[in-house]
Amino acid sequence: MTHICFKPIRDHWGDRHADNAKQAALAYMEDRSPDTVNGGVGALARMARHVPVGGTVSAAALMDYRSLLPREQLHYLGHIAAFLKFWVARGYTGVDRDVLQFFNSIKIPGNAKGAAVRTHHPTKGPFTDLELQGITLAARDALTGVRSLPSRRPPSHRSWTRTSAGAVSAALWSGSRGRSAFGRRAPALSYTWRPGGSGALSGRVPLMRDTLLF
Repeated sequence: MTHICFKPIRDHWGDRHADNAKQAALAYMEDRSPDTVNGGVGALARMARHVPVGGTVSAAALMDYRSLLPREQLHYLGHIAAFLKFWVARGYTGVDRDVLQFFNSIKIPGNAKGAAVRTHHPTKGPFTDLELQGITLAARDALTGVRSLPSRRPPSHRSWTRTSAGAVSAALWSGSRGRSAFGRRAPALSYTWRPGGSGALSGRVPLMRDTLLF
């Protein structure tokens, strides 16, 4: 499950900015993944902890924030840029149009990639052969109803649960140890597959003041 929290924005920038960000985020999630929306809101919330703003989020505030970031954290601006560009394009209030010129005038480096896979990091790297075996057996068990016995039970922080009509809800854990077979964090939505059918992402958006849940 993905938690998108607006509380830091409300605490540091006030109710109006938090409400504007939530309105933009609700539209942003229409064609973006929960992780993408969470990345944009989270990066903006991180900025709110360090840089004050006036009535709107402006290029001046973004320049101040950029000056505070060490080189290895400059990629945070990439999440903010994508979110604010969408925000302005949709015409929501709270962001100055001069932010577009600011982002077009700078080069934002990407974050470091591949280190967890290259080094076989124990919690962020790829699955081991034994872990992949456990996942495969668990999926087969859920589909056939026949219990397979791997040489070792897969770690408890990966959970596969059987659902009705032979569906498999492959909810790869969403805690701090979450990762996928390729070294990336597992999706926080559950993916449901039904024999003879198609997959579907299931999510929910409870009405909470400062948090959206998926």
